[in-house]
Amino acid sequence: MLKREINSMLIEQIKLFNQLEESLCEQKRCVKENKLFELDRIGIEIDNICKNIAEIELKLRKSLGKDKIKDFVMKNKDDNELYESYIFLVSQAEKLSLMKNDNQFLIKKSLSFINKLLSSINNTTNNKPNVYTRNITY
Repeated sequence: MLKREINSMLIEQIKLFNQLEESLCEQKRCVKENKLFELDRIGIEIDNICKNIAEIELKLRKSLGKDKIKDFVMKNKDDNELYESYIFLVSQAEKLSLMKNDNQFLIKKSLSFINKLLSSINNTTNNKPNVYTRNITY
């Protein structure tokens, strides 16, 4: 009975991880295309999915008590469905971590470019010479 319950929670998490993967792909597309308003919407969507994943994780920990999920799965390794669900979930988590890091890098790179551009504009308005203006002397 507990094995089925744990497996169903793992399957729920896998479904949420798939939604999260779609949202991270959409986030990457929006960053590349500079769609800021869509990016904000996707950020909220990602946050909601993560909250749902955390709720399931809490239920999972409550069901297992002091046992860790990995230990529970290894004790019940004879249940192929449970074992395969766990292995797939772990691989999905690694994949999502890489996607998240990639998106963070792209966002930071984009923000760095925007900051340099704004700095350049601010220097121009203050009549300070920069790369795009000349210091005129007569």
